[in-house]
Amino acid sequence: FLNTAVNNAVQPFGYYQADTSFNVSGENLLIDVEPGPPTLISEVDIVIEGEATTDDRFHLAIRNSGVEAGAQLNHPAYEDLREELQLNHSLICIRQI
Repeated sequence: FLNTAVNNAVQPFGYYQADTSFNVSGENLLIDVEPGPPTLISEVDIVIEGEATTDDRFHLAIRNSGVEAGAQLNHPAYEDLREELQLNHSLICIRQI
């Protein structure tokens, strides 16, 4: 159970081969985590179409996200980028009404 919990904790940051060991010292549980090699993003293909192509908010969100080829996989950064792009899309849709 603990091994699975530790692996689940490091996977969002690109570590899928963590080696975990546990030691009990008195009343303390010591957990040693060797995360292993990080998973790197090999390619990013984000296509902006329509009115968004001229909206700097989309391009700025992508540029500032850290989601780029060669970067370490980071699920929270990806989720943040996705949410920001969706929010910006909603703002464009609202402006068109």
